[in-house]
Amino acid sequence: MVAESPDEDALRLERDLRRLRRCPWLPRPYLNVLGDVLALHAAMRPSPPALADLPLASPEAHAMGAPLLLACDFPVDMGMARDAWKRIGSIIAEEGGRNDAGPIAGLAASMPRLRLHSPTVADDAMNALLRDDETFFANAAEITPEAPSLARFLAGAALAPQLAAVSRTLAPRHDPDVPWGHGHCPHCGSPPLVGRHLEAEGATWHCCSFCGLEYRAAGDACPFCLERSPRRLKTLGSPDIAGTQVHGCARCKAYLKVTLPHMTPHPLPPLLDDLATLPLDMLAQREGFGRVTRSAWGL
Repeated sequence: MVAESPDEDALRLERDLRRLRRCPWLPRPYLNVLGDVLALHAAMRPSPPALADLPLASPEAHAMGAPLLLACDFPVDMGMARDAWKRIGSIIAEEGGRNDAGPIAGLAASMPRLRLHSPTVADDAMNALLRDDETFFANAAEITPEAPSLARFLAGAALAPQLAAVSRTLAPRHDPDVPWGHGHCPHCGSPPLVGRHLEAEGATWHCCSFCGLEYRAAGDACPFCLERSPRRLKTLGSPDIAGTQVHGCARCKAYLKVTLPHMTPHPLPPLLDDLATLPLDMLAQREGFGRVTRSAWGL
């Protein structure tokens, strides 16, 4: 595949943001922050690790369902991540200082309480994300009740380019053409965030909530508990959001949003599609299903 040029990346990002601006549930200041963070990600060039230096699962263990590399073992350059953390904090502060910033102003006002420019706080938050330490983020939410997801958002946004680079390094050790029959990412072991179904291929792909990998999944099963009985698998949709469905499971009560690209002329990237389909989350929750993973952009 030929890599897109920076100009093409910028044009695609602006096209995607224009689509998101048509969603009445996404405030303009929020999308301004999102656009600036994504532009920062595009400018970052993390160095991928050497595959030989990673504590990988054996081929036999991976064939049985073990992820190639546990999320807590993903190597990161903390210096690069701290710099990204500071820049993202500055993006929020700048947007929050504008008169029309609305909810972003609350985020900016919350930042001093987290001491977000402290390297110690940044390191603690990013290490908590790598270890999936819910206690840390619960405590951080108590410090900033107006913005309970602020610390998690900053940590995830600061680390995202590096996590994706590690995942790309792992790619040669996993066959993308073979459906992965387990309820977690084959690279890092994290649950999926969203999915997409390609009608022409008859294949379903899931996007990992941690490393961003898109991997081929078993589309006839619950993405999480792997329930296969059609009686326990429910599909929901809304005429207001064509091209995306909710796939819910009566056994584990979890759901995943799955986009149907053949019904959408220009489908959004998975992380942005998650934002564009937020009303489907409310629909799923009214039906008694719960979301397993948090939005990558949950502010």
